[in-house]
Amino acid sequence: MLKCGRTTWRVDTLYPFREQMTLTLNPPEGKSVPLRFRVPGWAKSFEIAKDGNRIAAAGTGEKWVTVASAAAGRYEIRMSAECGYRVWPRNGAVTVERGPLSYSLAIGEETRETPRPVAFDKVSGSAVWPESPEAIANADKYLEYLPTTPWNYALDISAPPQFRECAWSEDCFTLANAPCEIFVKGRRLPEWTLQDHQPAPLQESPAYSTEPLETLRFVPLGCARLRLSVLPVATDSPSGVRWNRSPASIPRANRPKIIDF
Repeated sequence: MLKCGRTTWRVDTLYPFREQMTLTLNPPEGKSVPLRFRVPGWAKSFEIAKDGNRIAAAGTGEKWVTVASAAAGRYEIRMSAECGYRVWPRNGAVTVERGPLSYSLAIGEETRETPRPVAFDKVSGSAVWPESPEAIANADKYLEYLPTTPWNYALDISAPPQFRECAWSEDCFTLANAPCEIFVKGRRLPEWTLQDHQPAPLQESPAYSTEPLETLRFVPLGCARLRLSVLPVATDSPSGVRWNRSPASIPRANRPKIIDF
């Protein structure tokens, strides 16, 4: 509940996982107030309704919607969103998006404890890890997330994404309780492997793969611990880019330097 002068209002919403919200307005008795709403750039439509009737809406290209005289009551703010692929110009990879959210591939995960590094080498930018059994046992621990399902996919962007709302949970920032999900098509890309325990740098898209098409689940980025949101585009055409398998590790001297720690 917010208060401005003698006017109070309350907004009830599950944003950004839902695109509707309710504004309960209480100006001084018998009075009305002007309201001005900013239209998000992602919204395909934006309208204000009261008692089930639309009272204002954004026209094409409009960034603001104004209700000149709003009396006490409940106002519904209705926005619509569409699924799509954001293409990144550097290498042609894509991100699955809908409305204000970017989505991550849903990767099965397990956790384990691992020792924290005891220091960092500022020259090489490398971590210095405890080595003796006693040092490992006494070291502070990280909680490490490891994948239990494949992750090295390229996406078939000719297939439209399919959005689905899921049951709401107050513990929504988890893979199991994601409040919405998007399903897309993709192919495994065997040449895309781990490098230094993380996905190797992306090469050019569209990436050539003749692996079977699979249906892939994506969840809002904040619901995933293992976050993979920029993936290559897949093609089974011979004109596609043949990826080279990346080395499992790169020389320490070639890794990014840590400027300050």
